[in-house]
Amino acid sequence: MTDTSLYKKQHRAWVNANPVRVKRQEDGLTLNELATAMSVHPCTLRFWENGTSEPNNENLETVARYLEVSSEEVRQMWQDWIDARPRVIRQ
Repeated sequence: MTDTSLYKKQHRAWVNANPVRVKRQEDGLTLNELATAMSVHPCTLRFWENGTSEPNNENLETVARYLEVSSEEVRQMWQDWIDARPRVIRQ
């Protein structure tokens, strides 16, 4: 397996472990359905789920309510997820 394909596999696993994505899929919601319920644009939610951007403080509160955790817990969950992002290894 090449470094690139290994990175892609690790990155996909990381994206699939996003706490919002995991809960959304467990709840059987589409991205559009959850975005509507959270009052955010579907692209915004997609960017959060794939790590392109992070929710601001106000939106983290919305995420916390959805995940049924405290604000501090969601911040820690989010930071743990970001910290686990795979890194490209350059030789």
